[in-house]
Amino acid sequence: MFLSPAAMPATFRRMADLFATRVIKRGHAVYPLPRAKKPLTVAYQAKGTTVTTDDFMSRNNVTGLLLIKDGKIVLEKYGSGNTEKTKWPSWSIAKSVTSTLAGAALKDGSIASIDDPVTKYLPQLKGSAYEKTTIKNLLQMSSGIKFNEDYADRNSDFNRLMECYYNRAGPSCVLGLAKAVSRQAPPGTKFHYSSLDATVIGLVVAAATHKTLADYLSEKIWSPFGMEEDATWVLDSSGGQEFGGALIAATLRDYGRFGEFILNGGIAGGKQVVPENWVDDATHPRLDSPQADYGNLAPNSTGGYGYFWWLYPPQQPSPNGEEAFIAEGIFGQHLYINRREEFVGVFWGAWPKSWDDEKALETEHFLDAAVRASR
Repeated sequence: MFLSPAAMPATFRRMADLFATRVIKRGHAVYPLPRAKKPLTVAYQAKGTTVTTDDFMSRNNVTGLLLIKDGKIVLEKYGSGNTEKTKWPSWSIAKSVTSTLAGAALKDGSIASIDDPVTKYLPQLKGSAYEKTTIKNLLQMSSGIKFNEDYADRNSDFNRLMECYYNRAGPSCVLGLAKAVSRQAPPGTKFHYSSLDATVIGLVVAAATHKTLADYLSEKIWSPFGMEEDATWVLDSSGGQEFGGALIAATLRDYGRFGEFILNGGIAGGKQVVPENWVDDATHPRLDSPQADYGNLAPNSTGGYGYFWWLYPPQQPSPNGEEAFIAEGIFGQHLYINRREEFVGVFWGAWPKSWDDEKALETEHFLDAAVRASR
């Protein structure tokens, strides 16, 4: 977490060497991503200057960029030593994968309802602050627990959670944290971003399906959809549980394929993997969404939060209008999906800081320009 900008790219490429991981196995067929006949030219204005794609990547420490329009690659570029074979850490983009696996478990009946209490699947949390929390509360980041997500504070709850993975401490480490947290609000009443909530959802899915997250992801999406490469997922120990809140490592194109899977409503190998209304429910503002104070964690002009997806407000005719949503990870990771425009954008980053408002705003400007240019 505490790396110099110069050391980030090489370190991020070595996540499988630094952590215990489990392989997310690909299948035999590969989902095609043909290239458009002509690469997309993207440029925008910033302070009276024209910013090109190369300028954007340089200014914002972008180490990989992929744009897909109508199922075709319209732009793909790499930097900082990355290539099409690089497997780059998702950071919190993994949360959106974990929420999708909760949808898959709901579809196959392993989870009866997202209104079920967490303790139905994790009885170990009875008596804790999670006892009256539902799966939906977790998906909406409204468990009500008190959790300090400050990435720069070495003593924060988030960095204590990371220690469970750095030190390969075993599943009892994460459950110990979940049992120890206190409550600051009734469940379902207040949005509070917490990587522990996403991690607990991962534990729920694993307990409900009796499968590891990596194996379940391979079975439901990675293999049948046709990912090009195996991926990896960081574990809490050499034989433990995956970090449901972060740290899948995959290629740029396979992140794009996951975006295509979501864009197309959650169908893989000709089968509906999640309930038919899941993507709509997960990526639209809901009447039961909790009150929120998003601070600097949300995209600019956020329309709220779904099931581990940041939402954009309807803004016609802006490219970021309704049907657009995004998964984000610290240090500049983005997976943008616009269903109306049939557009997917993936950005890898090595930002010097975990979050940078200026770089996030530039990413928004680039996305606006890219969507407009793709029409």
